[in-house]
Amino acid sequence: MAFYDEYAYDEYTSSRNPFAMASAVLGTVALLSFSSPFSAVFTGSLSVIFAFLSRKGTNRLHPLAKAGLVCSVFSLVMGLIMSAYYLIHLPQLLKNDAYRTQISTMLEGIYGSDFDTEGFLDSLGTGSLFHAPGN
Repeated sequence: MAFYDEYAYDEYTSSRNPFAMASAVLGTVALLSFSSPFSAVFTGSLSVIFAFLSRKGTNRLHPLAKAGLVCSVFSLVMGLIMSAYYLIHLPQLLKNDAYRTQISTMLEGIYGSDFDTEGFLDSLGTGSLFHAPGN
């Protein structure tokens, strides 16, 4: 009867924690996709939420949740750094005529028509996209 006692059963079932598993999986996905900032930030933040939900009223994190938390925090930091890098350097890249021609050619191949009919790349390159024309 000692085989079926309550302590052994609780010990076995406590090692299964779906929130910790979700945190580890999402942390791994975030780590693998940190070069795409939007997906890294989305999956990384979900992983952090699931890691803290895995505590289930205790003060300790499940080992899988710790792994997911470490991966997701690294991915969040790298995703935010890459987002800042893109936002800082994109206007400088769009001022380069060779780069703009390459982007226009690529977008024309994808969409089948000239993408820059309204001067969108010009406004991004000059930083006047969100400003009124008179300012």
